[in-house]
Amino acid sequence: MSKKLSLHRISVALLLMLSLAVPAGCAQKQSEPAAPEPAQTPAAVETPGAAEPQGAADGADEPQPPQDDSIRVDSVEALLEAIAPGAKIVLEPGRYDLTDFLQDYPNAQDQDTWDEAHPYVKLGLVYDGAEITLKDVDGLSITGGADDPAETEIVTQPRYAAVLNFENCSDIQLACLTMGHTDTGECSGNVLDFDSCHDVYLRTMDLYGCGVFGLCAVNSCGGIYVSNSTIRDCEYGALYLEDCAGDFTFTACSFSGCGWGGNYEANRASRLSFVGCSFDDGATTSWYFHNDASFENCVWGEILSYPDREMTLEESHGFNYEEMELLPFEEMNGHTNWIGFSVVDPESGATEYPGLMGQDTMPSLIATFDLNEDGTGHLLLGSESMDVHWEPMDGGLFLQTDEENIYLNLCRMPSLYGDYSEWLMMRRGNRLIWFY
Repeated sequence: MSKKLSLHRISVALLLMLSLAVPAGCAQKQSEPAAPEPAQTPAAVETPGAAEPQGAADGADEPQPPQDDSIRVDSVEALLEAIAPGAKIVLEPGRYDLTDFLQDYPNAQDQDTWDEAHPYVKLGLVYDGAEITLKDVDGLSITGGADDPAETEIVTQPRYAAVLNFENCSDIQLACLTMGHTDTGECSGNVLDFDSCHDVYLRTMDLYGCGVFGLCAVNSCGGIYVSNSTIRDCEYGALYLEDCAGDFTFTACSFSGCGWGGNYEANRASRLSFVGCSFDDGATTSWYFHNDASFENCVWGEILSYPDREMTLEESHGFNYEEMELLPFEEMNGHTNWIGFSVVDPESGATEYPGLMGQDTMPSLIATFDLNEDGTGHLLLGSESMDVHWEPMDGGLFLQTDEENIYLNLCRMPSLYGDYSEWLMMRRGNRLIWFY
């Protein structure tokens, strides 16, 4: 009995050994494997065809938002094609000759074809070539691709063409650009021409001849601000401002090498200011005696000649106190900017001419009024800024500030040209100030 038991045990052991010798793969086919212990689970299991794309976890291949909404261009054609309202264009460093591009449009028919396809960029013929006008475009920005304007230059060859014309545009920004003509000599083309444009900002610009003028603004242009820029070597002068309406402010600018200072047709709607600017000898001779602009912390050169004034200042401006006629103040007709002519002490008769005859101790005195219908307002008098309360009084206006009372009367008198000119009389303390 014990031998049978022993044989039975041996048989069981042999069967167990045979079962262990069966390949593991076959065992998996015959029965499901037991669930692995958690501790034995691999750290990561990759399933073919289901793995994440490389870099998806950190967003490396995801579409990235642009740094800004600017458009970078590197050719004249790309620049002109990008012109549109609100476009922010960065011009890669280099030299861009507009004439090389315009040679593909030699006649009016070709230019008409271009104009039909480009609502904001127009081509036009001049005496010795063609020029470009940017028209009806607002919010445009063109910036050189380098901080130094010398590295990004826009030029044109015809001497009768402006480098760029702007017509009926607003909120225009140009920065870090050099612009000029390739040839020197007599011409009638300016560097930058603005016609009926408002809110123009020029920063770190270098405008050079042979342009007749470096910057020209006409037909109700206003709000033109130029900073850290140079206007040089223009045949006639740096500036030509005529029939304008608004502020023209030049800050930390340099004027040199031009035929003379320029032309500014002053009126009550415009205001010309130079702050921290430098003038060479020629520009000094022209601007130092200018009657209608204000200068603050400017650096002057030598005066090469003095103006030949055969008439007194009163005679040259047609000023005659005895012929003054008081007007109702309602006839001011929205005139808000007035240019100081003289400051008089009524008791002694002593008279100063602010900004006239080269007096650098007193900048040109310009008065700007902003009066509201509710009797509040603001007065900018030279460099003084004052909040005011106003009310009509004796045919004029009474202005009250925190520190003093000011009285205004509107007058007129015959002008040198057979019509009438309007003058503003301001009584402030013991001084009588005349504006025109």
